[in-house]
Amino acid sequence: MGRGGRVVFFGGCAPGTSVRLDTRRAHYEELTLLGAFHHTPDLVRRAVALLTSGELVPDGLVTHRMGLERVEQALGLMAAGQALKVLIEP
Repeated sequence: MGRGGRVVFFGGCAPGTSVRLDTRRAHYEELTLLGAFHHTPDLVRRAVALLTSGELVPDGLVTHRMGLERVEQALGLMAAGQALKVLIEP
């Protein structure tokens, strides 16, 4: 990244995950390092309320529907960028 750039750490890192950082570069190039966590309890409650009310219809986000026995395949599709959201049905 260039001078003044921004790095966002996102994705649910495992406990103990660490990164090496060139602090000199971060300082002199004025880099911004940001951690992002997006699922607060309030946001989950609001999302559930929107879904329950019918105000938000998520059908357009679901690109695949698969049975529980195909979870591994579903995760592979998402990792490969071939699926946006996979609905896992029991």
